[in-house]
Amino acid sequence: MALSYQEAKLIHDTIPALTDHGERITTILYRRMLRDHPELNDHFNLANLASGRMPRALMAVILNYASNINNITELIPKLEHAWTKAYWMLARMLAGRESQLYRSFGRWQGYRQFKIEKKVEEAQNVYSIYLVPVDGQPLPTFMPGQYVSVRVDLPAKGHHQSRQYSLSDAPQQDYYRITIKRAGIKDHEFRNLGVVSNLLIDEKGNGDIVQLTHPAGDFFLDMDNPSNEPIILISAGIGLAPMISILNAVSQRSPSRPISWIYGSHRDIPFHEHVRCTERSHPNLRVNMFQTQPAGPGQVCTIHRGRLNLAKVRSADLWLDICGHGV
Repeated sequence: MALSYQEAKLIHDTIPALTDHGERITTILYRRMLRDHPELNDHFNLANLASGRMPRALMAVILNYASNINNITELIPKLEHAWTKAYWMLARMLAGRESQLYRSFGRWQGYRQFKIEKKVEEAQNVYSIYLVPVDGQPLPTFMPGQYVSVRVDLPAKGHHQSRQYSLSDAPQQDYYRITIKRAGIKDHEFRNLGVVSNLLIDEKGNGDIVQLTHPAGDFFLDMDNPSNEPIILISAGIGLAPMISILNAVSQRSPSRPISWIYGSHRDIPFHEHVRCTERSHPNLRVNMFQTQPAGPGQVCTIHRGRLNLAKVRSADLWLDICGHGV
């Protein structure tokens, strides 16, 4: 079902109004939808709703879609018809892509039960959680850098909540690992924006059950590509989680591949000893770490003091291929 030329013009004509008032429209849309269908609380990230992030994201998708629809003029009953038609076309496109992704996951559809095998404190307020499948079946591989959705029950709120966490180890057949940070951000509408992370750290223990989706995501290193090109991994804070997955995968499968590891942290550095150990066994790994506060007890001082600054990284520690006119 395609839009007519007149319908496309109507859509395009409403872009200025959507730019000015779109976030309010999508905020009201979500509010009414959750009021009429409270069961959807199990599926939406309520922290992102409270902060306005989700309404803004939906509006950005709609505006981007509308901006590519073409031309101008006309209004009212036809406008509603045109936008209804355009919106459902977009919805079908997104649902079709989602179905395509699910088909690629094979037999693992939806959520699968996992048991927390152990939790390891990697640094202050940073924990790695090892998760094993309850059914005992081998786990599918994934591309290092990808994530899983983790769903937990929130009995006090009467619904589930899901959050996305990067996998933080090289692919294994018997477990997945995520690395998460305790959050302390408060919000007047949604009491604790770190509700799922904090629950996993503070309330869930060994043997507890959580639910995971199949690994997914477009941010990854393609390990099927036999390239030996150098890699630069730059991260800060909990953003190191997908990077440590990439580092572990490459060091295991391509031990001669040049890697630059550049990381910044306020205080304690997660995986500090692991990265140093990998550096000793991987001759082509160059490590630069930055720290804005003194190291914690028993932690080896990092190379650089202050915020992450590439100007302080020796050129010999960067593996760069540069190609272009005038270089």
